[in-house]
Amino acid sequence: MDNLLQLYKYFSKFVPAEVLQQSAVAVADGREAYNEIFTEIINNQADTQISEIKKFVFSANSEFVSDNIRNSNELFLFVEFGEAEYNPENTPMLTQKIAVTIAQEYAMRNNDNLSELLRSNVCKNILMQIVQKIQKDYNDGCDDCLSVKFPARLMPVEPKTFFGNLGWTAFLDIDFEIVTD
Repeated sequence: MDNLLQLYKYFSKFVPAEVLQQSAVAVADGREAYNEIFTEIINNQADTQISEIKKFVFSANSEFVSDNIRNSNELFLFVEFGEAEYNPENTPMLTQKIAVTIAQEYAMRNNDNLSELLRSNVCKNILMQIVQKIQKDYNDGCDDCLSVKFPARLMPVEPKTFFGNLGWTAFLDIDFEIVTD
C-alpha cells in the first residue's frame, strides 16, 4: 500500500519542476528507487503547475517541517499526512487524513488590514484551485486521482502558531481501496 507515495506524486504536480529539483537531495549512493521515482515525478509535470509555489514540503515530521518552513519568505505548499483509518468491511479501505496548506511569510510590521487580507486571499485562491482540481480529476476518472470525501474543511492559518506564516489549510479525508491478493 503506497498511499503516501501516491499522495506525494499527486501534489507534486502542482509544484514547478525547478522547485522540485531544488528540494531534491543529490542521490549518489545508488538509491535507484529514489532516482526512478523522482524522474517519474519530474517527467509527469503537467499543466497543473502553479507558478506562485516556490517551496514544497510533504511530511508529518515536525522538525523537518520547522526546518523547511521557518523563516521562509516564499509562498509554499505544505502537505501534512496524519492518522489513517482502516475499514475491512465490504471493499477494504484505508482513509488517510491530510492537511493541505498554502501559506507565505507574514510580518505585522509594514502590513495593515487590507494587505493582510490580500495576501491571505492569494493563498485561499491557490488552495481552492488545488481542491477544485482534485474534485475535477476524480469526476473525470483519471488514473492517479484522489477519492476525497467532500465537503473539505478550510481554515485560515494563524501566523503565531505556524512559524510566522499566513495562509489557508484544507483538511481532507482520502479513501484508498486496498487490493488484496
